[in-house]
Amino acid sequence: MKGYYKYLGLIFFAVLLLGCTKSAISDENGEIDINTDRSYIRFDSGISTRGALFLKDYLDANFNVLGYQYPGSWESESSMATPNVFQSTPQLVTHSDGIYTYSPIKAWTGNTYSFFGFYPSNSSYIKIFDNGTAKEGIPYITYTVPTSAYPSDLIDIMTASVINTDIDVSPDVRLNMRHRLSAIDLGARNYYVQKITNGDTEESHLVTIEITSLEMQVKTYTSAKIYLDGITATTGTGSQTLKYQMVASATDIAPNSTDDTALRLITTDTGENATSVILVPQSNILEGKLSMKYKKKYKNDNNSDFVYIGNEESVDVDLATLGRSLAEGRRYTIEFIFTSDAVSVNVSVVDEWEEIDKDDLKHEFE
Repeated sequence: MKGYYKYLGLIFFAVLLLGCTKSAISDENGEIDINTDRSYIRFDSGISTRGALFLKDYLDANFNVLGYQYPGSWESESSMATPNVFQSTPQLVTHSDGIYTYSPIKAWTGNTYSFFGFYPSNSSYIKIFDNGTAKEGIPYITYTVPTSAYPSDLIDIMTASVINTDIDVSPDVRLNMRHRLSAIDLGARNYYVQKITNGDTEESHLVTIEITSLEMQVKTYTSAKIYLDGITATTGTGSQTLKYQMVASATDIAPNSTDDTALRLITTDTGENATSVILVPQSNILEGKLSMKYKKKYKNDNNSDFVYIGNEESVDVDLATLGRSLAEGRRYTIEFIFTSDAVSVNVSVVDEWEEIDKDDLKHEFE
């Protein structure tokens, strides 16, 4: 899960780009240069995401693919179809030094194909279908929500599909992957100014907010069924209340100003490694609570040390009062605003998970 502003780009990255690197693979008939022999299905891929979100537009990690071939159309075959293109179900595509490979390689036939990809490939919280065994029908994965107290252990699940294709339609199969869950980020803007009377003069000090603890408690599903066709809706099942520690240690929120109004991300990590809470989408209003403890401080006259103001304070937020459901593929930011008068809370929605154009995140296989 990483990098709030640049990426969480809540959304789609594609899997499988036609060979950008030169590679050869051996089969029982000898070595095959798959860059020149376009009869073979080959893979490449893009963005890497997990509980914390990334900015990269290439996937330097493994992913899985389910392949189906049939004589008719997916619409008529899907109810009884089972994965039958690759020997492994799902087929693992591995990444090493910029090259993506799988084995044994497969050639196109005269049939029609549908391909379904998903990432990550090796999570114990994800099973194909119900229990890891293939069965008939539209493919899906079952996601069991981790119960860890750390948002970095959550998973950013992405899927993609291409339906009813063959080598004549396009030898390059383009899968546009999209994020299937919802993400919540916490941030703050700090406009707190401390006025201090010193003799006949009044001094104004820009105050730093030191967050000493921050816990997010949310009511969410225990598991979800995520269909790989991208059309059938994700369905959550069960109910549980989880608690996430949103700061690993005391975290300073630097003062904002008229020239610096940027949101300060509150996270268990920093920079591009910032963590988000990634949850199963839900149509009902999100329930739970945010509990924060913080101190106020400003730099002394020598600017060498902090002077604390008063005692540690606390603020609690009932998430239900924010009135938000969680839509698939959306990112939400819950923002604390500190002023000299009060602490207020606002929530905003980022339309696209990633700030880059989803059409630029493409990967193909053939």
